[in-house]
Amino acid sequence: MMSRAAFKIPAAVLLATVLASCGSSSNPNSGSGAAVGGFGRCDVAAAPTSAHLAVSADDTLTLAGVLPRPIYFEGTSVDTINGGYEYCLVANIAQRAGLRNLRLTNTSFDALVAGRMTGYDLAAGEIFATPERAQHVNFSASYYHSATGVMVRSGTDLTAETLRNVKIGVFLGSIQDGWVRNTLKPKTPARTYESTVDMFTALQASQVDAVLVDAEIELPAAASSHGKTGVIAQIPALGGDYSLVLPMGSSNTEPVNRILAAMKQDGTLDQLSQRWLLPAFGGVDPTALPNWSY
Repeated sequence: MMSRAAFKIPAAVLLATVLASCGSSSNPNSGSGAAVGGFGRCDVAAAPTSAHLAVSADDTLTLAGVLPRPIYFEGTSVDTINGGYEYCLVANIAQRAGLRNLRLTNTSFDALVAGRMTGYDLAAGEIFATPERAQHVNFSASYYHSATGVMVRSGTDLTAETLRNVKIGVFLGSIQDGWVRNTLKPKTPARTYESTVDMFTALQASQVDAVLVDAEIELPAAASSHGKTGVIAQIPALGGDYSLVLPMGSSNTEPVNRILAAMKQDGTLDQLSQRWLLPAFGGVDPTALPNWSY
């Protein structure tokens, strides 16, 4: 079962997703927000109010999203986003806190994790909690674990033991980039790319034999490749936990963690994965991929 969803994501959208995660805006409070009556297309569980949150707007939880982020925030603009895995995750948190509305704003990744973002209650965007970032913001408990996927051309015979013998592509500056250089130490130095689009194109063109990046990025690309590529394994140790971001010192950290624990226990997190993630992943459950350990 998924604890960490069949539509095709255009290459340009995948590129925009990765660029957004790197943080391309210099404005710490970039974007606009729109209060949404209710919780859009989210299936909000009819759970009793389990915690109180101190919010910046009356009866409304203000969510800062690192956008664009297809699958996680579904819509073409801040004003039209009304679904997606992380959007609906936070909608459920709002409902369980007794709030009736969710307001979305756009934020710069760099400004957010550096603690320069203001005017929000929670933030989301497939963000890893790290000791360095924890010096500037608060992090919630994890709601999803992301592992590195091993993506190859269909028909490629590759194992954990032979990975170091082939040409590997990685995203420049990623955790996979450092791990390949310092730990795996392949016979041929890995090729680095500044966009996943270029990296996936290189794989199909046989310029590299395997690509290492988050499985959640690889699976939609493989699903839209018409069978040319596939994700054959995961490297669980080479990944991280997605957490929500809160302003440093926020009194909401503990109650948000309490709500997340309840959502995990009652199956809400699994239901969110089944609705929003599994179809986009071509029906492949990333947690069911074979584990490669090193």
